[in-house]
Amino acid sequence: MVVRVRVRGQENTYFIAMTKNSQNTFKYFKQLYQDNKFNVLLKEPGSNYWLKLRSISRKELLEEFCAIAKLDPKNIKGSELFEFIYSSNPSEAIIDKFIAHKYQAERANRRANETKLVSELFKMKIFDWGGLYQNNLERTIVDNYIKKIQDFDILNKKIENEIHSSMKGYVQCSWYNHWTSILIEDIFKDHPKVIPTVGFVKKIDFFIGDIPFDMKVTYFPEGFMAEKRKAAGLPTEMQELKRFAKDMGIKYDRDQKEKIIFSELLTRIVENNKPDAKEFYKRFNQNR
Repeated sequence: MVVRVRVRGQENTYFIAMTKNSQNTFKYFKQLYQDNKFNVLLKEPGSNYWLKLRSISRKELLEEFCAIAKLDPKNIKGSELFEFIYSSNPSEAIIDKFIAHKYQAERANRRANETKLVSELFKMKIFDWGGLYQNNLERTIVDNYIKKIQDFDILNKKIENEIHSSMKGYVQCSWYNHWTSILIEDIFKDHPKVIPTVGFVKKIDFFIGDIPFDMKVTYFPEGFMAEKRKAAGLPTEMQELKRFAKDMGIKYDRDQKEKIIFSELLTRIVENNKPDAKEFYKRFNQNR
């Protein structure tokens, strides 16, 4: 029996001939994936199975999986291995076990360097994108320098005095975001009930049960902290830091932006060896 299914999307309309043939199902899932139709794909029975295989779809991983699953990929092109394995229908338990094994191998390397990585991340005292428009380096340069400046000498001065600083901030902030996201993602993936993705899968970082998750990290909202401290009858964190700095005679650059002053004050207090400073910082963190 052939069932003709029409799937409407914002950009495209699909006509897929659905039969018991796994080749048609594979191509159907692949098309939805490529067109970012996850609202349709994730509702389809068996899509999780396809997505888990998609996460190990690099040639070397698929070849390794074939050996473990006792599949013979002889005469199968590398570009066709994914579909071949899907059509062979190995058990999902074998796929999960293979993914867990590959993840643990990768995780062991990161775990060995994790303490040093965290120490390196703590060196990032100021989080500033350098005035980039929506963190977009290319758009900022094109809009504010390439399209506006006609004088070559002025352009070069701007490159030295402004673009260099913006690029530095952009690279540092991107670096910090990348590695903190990896550390946070590993917290989830280390849980025994979580099935991670090994390779890149769009919009999916791991599975919990049969539910795929796309992890997003955001910044702690400043207003939330201020609201909670006000409800507890406490001054703002900045007020508390400045008051303690004044009492301890700690000097700082008062002409900077608030977030830079905040970072400088916290750093100076942390690096102060006096018992009062250590006790203040301990209490400050406990309140947080």
